[in-house]
Amino acid sequence: MRAVAPVDGGALLQYERGMEGTRWAWVGSEGAQKRDPPSPHLASSELLQWARRQRERMANQRRSDCEAEAARAMEGEDAAGASSDSEYEMYGECRYERATPAEWAEWAKGIGASGTSTCGERVLSLSLCSHRKFFAARLWPAARLMARYLEYNRSISSGRRVLEVGAGAGLPSIIAALVGADRVLITDVPDERMLQNTRKNVAQNVPPDFAWRVAVHGHDWAWPPMQLRTMLDAMLRESSPASPNSPKTTGLASTKDHAHIGFDLILLSDVMYELDHEALLKLISVCLVTAGRSTTSTARERKTLDERCGMPPPQVLLSFQPHDPVQLPRQLRFFELARGSPYYFDVSPLWATRAPKMFPRVDDMSEADDEQSQRVYLFSITRAANHEAANGSKAAYPSTPFELPPLGVWCARGDKEG
Repeated sequence: MRAVAPVDGGALLQYERGMEGTRWAWVGSEGAQKRDPPSPHLASSELLQWARRQRERMANQRRSDCEAEAARAMEGEDAAGASSDSEYEMYGECRYERATPAEWAEWAKGIGASGTSTCGERVLSLSLCSHRKFFAARLWPAARLMARYLEYNRSISSGRRVLEVGAGAGLPSIIAALVGADRVLITDVPDERMLQNTRKNVAQNVPPDFAWRVAVHGHDWAWPPMQLRTMLDAMLRESSPASPNSPKTTGLASTKDHAHIGFDLILLSDVMYELDHEALLKLISVCLVTAGRSTTSTARERKTLDERCGMPPPQVLLSFQPHDPVQLPRQLRFFELARGSPYYFDVSPLWATRAPKMFPRVDDMSEADDEQSQRVYLFSITRAANHEAANGSKAAYPSTPFELPPLGVWCARGDKEG
C-alpha cells in the first residue's frame, strides 16, 4: 500500500504497512527515493522533523557538490575532474526587446506612474548556459513578465537594493539595474560556468556607469540567508568609481545600520518547481527589510514614512508558470504558508497573462491542465502591518486554499486594469 504525505521539498512515501507498523521513505522533489527511512513507530510530528533533516542533508550535499565542481573548474582540470561540455546546455543568445517610450507612457498614464531615467540599449542580448542538472538554458516567460513589470513600474527598483534568487541569465536584475537600482545582487547555484555566463550578460547589457552597482555570486537558497546580507554589506562598503577614496554607503545613517542591512526588493522568477517553500520563505523573512532604513523608529512608523515619501514598500516579486499542473496544488502551498505563522505576508496578484508552452504536452493531460500550463503569473509579497491583517483573520489563512487570479493586470493600488 502506498500513500504520499507532502513535506517541504519532497514527500514522505508510505511504502509498506504490515504487522510491524508503517514504513516510510523520503522522496525528494526530483522524485528520487532517499536512503535512511525513519523508524516505523515515529509520530507524525517526528516524521515531519525527520523529513526536514533529510532536506537539509540534501541541500548540504548539493552545496558540497557545487563547490567541488567550481573548484575543479577554477583549477582547469580536464574531463576527468571538471564537468565536460556535454554536461552543459548552450543555447547561444536570445533577445529581449524593452518597452518603447510610447508603450511605457501609455502604461504610466493608466496607473498614474511618474517617469524615471533609464539607460542601456533598446534590445538586450543574453547568453544562455546551464548545467543539465538545472534549468537556466532558457529565458523563461516568467522572467520576461517580471522584467516587463519592472520596466513599467520603475519606482519599485529605482534607488533600491535588489536581490534576485535563482537568476539564470539574470534578465530581471539587469532591467532593475538599467532603471536605476542602488545595488543589485544576482545569485544562482554556485556553478562557476553558469555564474560567468551571468556576469557576461551583465557586462554586455549594463553600461559601466551602472555595472559597478551589480554583483553576481553563487548561493543556493537552502543555505543560511544571512550570507546574502553579508554580501550586500560588502557591496555597500565598496568604493564607487566616481569617489574611489570614500565608501559608497547610500541610505546608511551610520555604521550601526550595517546590522540592519536588507533588501528592498527580492526577485523570484520560476523557482517554485523545487517545492522548497520553507527555505524560500525563510530567505525572504531574513533578507527583506521591514520597512524603510531607519533604525530609530518602529516598523509601523517606517512604513508610514515610506508611504509619505511616495516610496513603494519593501516587497518580493514572484513570477511562475505552472509547467506541470499536476504539481500546481503543491506549488500554491507556498502562498498558503507565506500568509500563515510565522511569516504573515500579504500576497497580491499583479499580472496574469498567457505564455508559450515550454514543455511538450503529456498524453494524459486534460484540456484544462494544458490551458493552465500556458499561463504565467506575477505576485507581490509584502509584510503585513500586523498578523491579523495578513489576508484575513489569524485563524483563517492556514486552512484557506490559495486560488490563482484570472487573466488580467492589476495596478499597485489593487484595481484591475481593463
